[in-house]
Amino acid sequence: MHDTPAARSLIRYLVTAQAQNIWIGKGGVLSANTRATGYPDETSRRFAAILAGATSFVFDASDSMPAAMNAAFCAGMVALTSGAKPVDEVLTDLDAVQKTAYR
Repeated sequence: MHDTPAARSLIRYLVTAQAQNIWIGKGGVLSANTRATGYPDETSRRFAAILAGATSFVFDASDSMPAAMNAAFCAGMVALTSGAKPVDEVLTDLDAVQKTAYR
């Protein structure tokens, strides 16, 4: 995108409750717009209420990783904690992914 009136208009629309209701209605996502209420199920509505009432947020390193690295990291942590792979093997796998993920 470029900083144009049309782009600014689109961004203003995308954060509205109307647009967010379309997105959250599909399931699997939450909206920071507390006026968006179109969650498709009770679990999503409960998560949205928790988000709306949160006083702090905690992020980890995986939140800033490229998608391929994040997926490899999650798979690696599952393999490590389940005992399927030892630490050295998980680290080798992650190193292989990072060579292309951070280009």
